[in-house]
Amino acid sequence: MSSPPSLESLRTRVAALPGTGSLVSALAAGAPASVRGLHGSSAALLLAAAAPARGPVLVLGADPEEAEGLAEDLAVLGGDPAAVASFPAFGARDPAHRAREDRVLTARLACLEALAHGASPRFLAAPAAAILDGVPAPGRLRACLRRVAPGDRLPPGSFARDLDAARFARVPRVEASGEWALRGGVVDVFPLGRGGPVRIEWYGDEVASVRRFDPSTQRSFAEEQAGLLLDLLPRAELAEGGPATLLDHLPPGAWVALREPERIEEWVRRVAGHTEGIAEAWDRLGASLAARPVLRLSSLPPGPAGGADAPLRTAPVVDSARDPGRLGEVLLRLARRDGDLLVFAGNGAEAHRFRTLLAGVDLGPAERARVQVREGTLSRPFRLPDLGTAALSVDALFERHRIRRPMAGPAREGAVSAAPVDLADLRPGDAVVHVVHG
Repeated sequence: MSSPPSLESLRTRVAALPGTGSLVSALAAGAPASVRGLHGSSAALLLAAAAPARGPVLVLGADPEEAEGLAEDLAVLGGDPAAVASFPAFGARDPAHRAREDRVLTARLACLEALAHGASPRFLAAPAAAILDGVPAPGRLRACLRRVAPGDRLPPGSFARDLDAARFARVPRVEASGEWALRGGVVDVFPLGRGGPVRIEWYGDEVASVRRFDPSTQRSFAEEQAGLLLDLLPRAELAEGGPATLLDHLPPGAWVALREPERIEEWVRRVAGHTEGIAEAWDRLGASLAARPVLRLSSLPPGPAGGADAPLRTAPVVDSARDPGRLGEVLLRLARRDGDLLVFAGNGAEAHRFRTLLAGVDLGPAERARVQVREGTLSRPFRLPDLGTAALSVDALFERHRIRRPMAGPAREGAVSAAPVDLADLRPGDAVVHVVHG
């Protein structure tokens, strides 16, 4: 009686398929490639198995929900959540409103910094809107990086002038990104990018120590003996965009994967009808993509013989239990048809509840041994008939829809009222919550 395969062995089996090898060879040579017939989240499994181990690979979805699902799928099917980062789109068009979207600004700058340092995660997931927004050029980003290390001769007054020039806000107590404070020979600064707030202590004009600190308690907790690179890019400049795109920050030869390219193009046509500059930005992006290895991943049916087919055969999962009473019946049918079942639960508590529920259903020993419960969020289930495996989620089994919370918007309480609502920024289906009444 064998146990279900591990995700690592499943990725190895997908990587070993002849079609996967042909796909990798084409992209390594700089040629575009197209794959169809990828149902559910199977595109993320293919990317996790085939993409270069060091990346970065830019993965584009049509909208923020698609991009967030891609990030979740790549994290769980790739086996390393730290290897995936999101490059989000702004929630507003007005730069003044964008400057208040702390979480979006921080996530975008963190990705740009990681690319500048050569330390990018393996996958960057982004919606189309995020790529069409301009970003500062790589040279401008490098010019705003300031290394601070113990032993450096850096007069605190000079560093304070640099912070003022970068339009950081001077405050009595640093609590949010874009703020700094000076107390005697100590400067607290909270850059927008990676890492969080930093406390720098001076002895005369020499840096004595560089430490991380918790803005909620104001206590230091980690000393950086080797120093840090601080990004002093002004918030307004990041919000206004720039002459470059994220593609300009990618190293030569980096893959770009388009998930459901037909939906991406449909989104561009729809938005270009009422938003100035979108069509032109998409044309410029297309010219940039022409110089890169681009992988188009679609769920449309495979084409005729000789066309672009999936390296592995996939199929959708249409079975659901809806209620716990039918769980045993559904799992029995799936196990007999598909073989091994990987069931993903959103967190440890949900996994524990599902295992408890599973222990009470009527399954034979052979079928029960085929069910493996794992932690992680899988956006959409899929089947791999040729590999005898199906990937499921607790949400899909019980027909639950997970509400995704948008990243856009002010991160701090109190900043909400500072950002006037522009009704032109709202889209059909957006949730509207009253600041006071909920």
